[in-house]
Amino acid sequence: MRRFFIPLSAIHGEAVTITGSDAHHLIHVLRKSKGDRFEATDGQSRALVLEITEIRDDSVLCRILSETMVNERSISVRLFQALPKNPAWEDILIQSCELGVSEIVPLLSERTIYPSTLKGEKKERWQRLILESSKKIGRTSPTILHSVIDWHEIPKLLHPQSLKIMPWELEHTTTLKKLLSLHSNATVIDLLIGPEGGFSQKEASEAKEWGFFTVSLGKRILTTRTAVISTLSCLYFSLEDNENSHPQ
Repeated sequence: MRRFFIPLSAIHGEAVTITGSDAHHLIHVLRKSKGDRFEATDGQSRALVLEITEIRDDSVLCRILSETMVNERSISVRLFQALPKNPAWEDILIQSCELGVSEIVPLLSERTIYPSTLKGEKKERWQRLILESSKKIGRTSPTILHSVIDWHEIPKLLHPQSLKIMPWELEHTTTLKKLLSLHSNATVIDLLIGPEGGFSQKEASEAKEWGFFTVSLGKRILTTRTAVISTLSCLYFSLEDNENSHPQ
């Protein structure tokens, strides 16, 4: 169910004021009226049920009827994605958000075909895509989108206790399935995915020095978009399934 995102600044006790595009959507698209109820979130994992108390020309006034803390995925994944060309990149943003990725870090690698002069210029559009996707699927906390970074900035963003995974087409020994079976209790993942041309041998060596395990995704070489979705699906299926099978 679609949830509206309400910034904390718009919440005053039990009173909520909705403005901008969300107010327009409520009034003119959904045709909501006084007394109608709908779901929202403050982006802090708090699911809210709101009731409309007044509709103005450019805003909707509501009151909070109930609130519930809702956990997102029990596995926290930070995706380091070497920027591919559109439309692959925007598809990755949307689909990663839908799957439950906690953070996305776009990066420039050796084979990234992306002009550095555009660095940071499109973040506002990318953030809108993530926010709209989060609303559609009812996430209670949106994916955090970082600014574009360079390859050598990766180490400063890595979680010290994370399982660090790098799918690489030249890895022929360790499969993703094998690695996950050896780290079945992992709850924090740093995932590094390459661009269309993949990672170079030099980048793979540096990533290993930073603690990454290179893994094979199978015999076929996947596009970067397919590699992201395939890997994320395997991570959540393997690790969350393991957690649910062994209750604490």
